[in-house]
Amino acid sequence: MWRLMLALLVVLTMQISAFSPAKAQPALVFDLDTGKVLIAEEAGRPWYPASLTKLMTAYLTFQAVQQGRIRLNQKFRISKYAASGGGHGAARLGVKPGTELSVDRMLTFLLVRSDADMAVALAEAVGGTEKTFVRMMNEAARRLGMTGTRFVNPHGMGHPEQVTTARDMGMLAMAIYHHFLKRHPSWWQYFSMRAVQHGKRRQKNRNKLLFMMKGANGMKTGFICASGFNLLATATRDGRTLAAVVFGRKSAYTRASFAKIMLEEGFRRLRAGAERQSLPAITQIRNAGGTAPDLSAGICKGRTIRMAEFSGDVSGWGVAYGAYRASVSAEAALEAERLAAGLWKRDLPSGVVRLPGEKTYAGLLWGLGEDEAVSACMIARAHEVECRLYPPRALVELAALVEQERAKRKAVRVKRSTGTNGRKAPGRPVKVN
Repeated sequence: MWRLMLALLVVLTMQISAFSPAKAQPALVFDLDTGKVLIAEEAGRPWYPASLTKLMTAYLTFQAVQQGRIRLNQKFRISKYAASGGGHGAARLGVKPGTELSVDRMLTFLLVRSDADMAVALAEAVGGTEKTFVRMMNEAARRLGMTGTRFVNPHGMGHPEQVTTARDMGMLAMAIYHHFLKRHPSWWQYFSMRAVQHGKRRQKNRNKLLFMMKGANGMKTGFICASGFNLLATATRDGRTLAAVVFGRKSAYTRASFAKIMLEEGFRRLRAGAERQSLPAITQIRNAGGTAPDLSAGICKGRTIRMAEFSGDVSGWGVAYGAYRASVSAEAALEAERLAAGLWKRDLPSGVVRLPGEKTYAGLLWGLGEDEAVSACMIARAHEVECRLYPPRALVELAALVEQERAKRKAVRVKRSTGTNGRKAPGRPVKVN
């Protein structure tokens, strides 16, 4: 009883207001065979594609092979310009100018390692020059109906005019699947290969979902500071292949974990009979126009996590997602589960909490009714995400304990950062959540 009374006292004196996000990052889940959309949030919003650009580079290379203009085993000499990654200091294989590599090897390095020099080398092999190839990229985008996309280079390294949308990347994935992968199933290996060897170096595929989810089989990652961590991922179960497009996550792990939840939810909806409903086609999503946001400040200049904040009215039922070592993972689970449960646009308080007495974090959402809280947890558990329910009294107590421990950690940091005379010790800045 005393703990509950203390909790009520602490919560009633809090002056911080709960936070609810204004806008979700783009996310899209659809059936790769039919184009039917299962989940869509901000799917027409402009975004920097980063290395998802290389999917179009691969598309045009596959097309050239299929049309007999080049062969997979054909070798091309790497130019000085290509070896430099097109003048960008991006991730590169690092081959010397004059090295000869086959189209097969260049595609492998392009899609597994995401090497910019391989993108430029393939552009020169297929188009003659990078400039010609970029023109071919934009012509292909128009033919495929990618109305919100413009390409400036074949690798995706930062350029303010190189933009796309989740909807357009989804349409490109469908084109790769229907035009090439269904005709040449062995070409899936370029997307699903878990590692590639180059000399003495062995590098894992940058797509961490391949190691996290049963049935995951492709496709491509992307990252620049302005875009955050992007992923276009596919998975096959029971003869059905779904694709997820995820933009703007805060780490390589969280883009994969977010995509996993989205794909798990897509398969769950199929099992629940979503196809019996009238699902929209991906072509029905409208591109919004405008400019892509620049996430650099929150990605590469100091990543910030949205911690839970409590007001005097901590009411309703709460759900806590996961018990993660990293707060950024808890944040990703919270945002993905809100979207999966259809709660994203509800004005509900939420945020990340450090679990009392533990060194792990959970994504907390509250202000729910009992039935919707139970439903939200059932959905999360279907995604293999740990979920705990907090009835109203337990929620109030949790909020108080979180604030108590937060205050204790702050006090310890202040004590450690000051000298015996109470002045701040040099070089020991105080950090506050």
